[in-house]
Amino acid sequence: MNDIELIDAYLRKELSEKEALEVDNRIGSDEVFSALYKEHIILKEGIRYNQLKEKHALLKKMEVSASTRVSSVEKRLQPKVKSTKVISFLKFAVAAIGLLLVGYFGFYSTQSQQINQYASVFEDSNFDHYIHHKISRSTKANGLSRAQLKAYSLYANKNFELANPLLKTLWKTERDTLAYYYLGISHLGLNQIEKAKKILSNPALKQYQNPLVN
Repeated sequence: MNDIELIDAYLRKELSEKEALEVDNRIGSDEVFSALYKEHIILKEGIRYNQLKEKHALLKKMEVSASTRVSSVEKRLQPKVKSTKVISFLKFAVAAIGLLLVGYFGFYSTQSQQINQYASVFEDSNFDHYIHHKISRSTKANGLSRAQLKAYSLYANKNFELANPLLKTLWKTERDTLAYYYLGISHLGLNQIEKAKKILSNPALKQYQNPLVN
């Protein structure tokens, strides 16, 4: 299995616990593999976006065609009723896919731009100041649990949308202050300024650098 196939299987949750842990470790410690992982996620989302776009255009075309047919048989009551139902369904489908396209466009824009007033924090030369765990291939070497390793690795690779729920769970279940700090920085990276301020102002995090304080 090559790296692309491995990443694909990882995202589909087809790997064993041991194999998934090895992928987690590589994402956190192997820069080339990490870059490939990020590119693969963006590529998959781009493909999904294009597929939805094509379906939206096709359904729109079908809606127009169905409307034309209804006008030509409007004197026939039963066919008209059936056609009207088809048109209603098509309109609903077009609207639903349109909403999905908006969602994907928002996600895609976030992944490709991620621009906000604190963007400099996330430049490679600066972001190291906001990473406080040791990056290692072995969970035993750095003393992290598997849950911590996965959440921290996603954070260190700036995959904030995937990291956030894991970091939040670590804080709620284990009172992991580093995970809570990373959660605040992640919100900042996603341009969720108020959420970031609320977390990073917590006295429990005073030992960590706060990018919101000049």
